Amino acid sequence: MPKIVILRGRPASGKSTAFAKLKKRKEFDGWVLIDNCELKSWFNYLEENKEIKKKALFALMKEVMKKKKNILLEEMSRKTIMKYIGNYVKKYKYKFVVFQFYVDTQKAKRRDKKRVKDPKHPHCQLVNIEEWHKYHDKNLDPRGIIVDCDKLNKKQVVDFILENLK
Repeated sequence: MPKIVILRGRPASGKSTAFAKLKKRKEFDGWVLIDNCELKSWFNYLEENKEIKKKALFALMKEVMKKKKNILLEEMSRKTIMKYIGNYVKKYKYKFVVFQFYVDTQKAKRRDKKRVKDPKHPHCQLVNIEEWHKYHDKNLDPRGIIVDCDKLNKKQVVDFILENLK
């Protein structure tokens, strides 16, 4: 049964770092790895970019699903996927595995300040951490696997994800 594995959760919790480390792992050879944040940035110059971003992501996912490839996706929800392409998920019998990233708000603020100084980091602007943490807490996936980044270091996060995918 093919999988859609989603990394989602609080900003500055380590999702992008985990995604970057996972895509280097041999366990993900043959998977389609979709960095949704990167994909969104391709359309920033367009006025009506929000709908175009969704259409691009879901068009890509539909084509991948036809081939029954496993998908690793950053920053998306099961609910949104089901709303837009749930018929494909059902038709091709995809299973969701959602990793819900958590980090303390104060720690996230420190991380956010540090990462905006790094021109190589994909998220180079300060965000309202408290507001976004409240949003993510309210929209937690009830079936998601909690990744507590206050307790796990970068290597342990990757190992935790790999162990839960077995």
